[in-house]
Amino acid sequence: MAPADFFLFPRIKTILKGIRFGSIEAMQDTMTRALPEVPVEVFQDAYHAWQSRWRKCVDAQGNYFEEY
Repeated sequence: MAPADFFLFPRIKTILKGIRFGSIEAMQDTMTRALPEVPVEVFQDAYHAWQSRWRKCVDAQGNYFEEY
């Protein structure tokens, strides 16, 4: 359910794929520079999709469902 699981972490993995960092600080610096390049609209879309998912969970009242 967490937006970061569905949206942000996969993007971070794509950004970091194939890069070898000499330190944690180097990785943090790369992410600090890369994250602002993601358009605000992409974050907004992810937030709205997350809202839709949690509403379906609430509406299901604990029952199983396959679509999300």
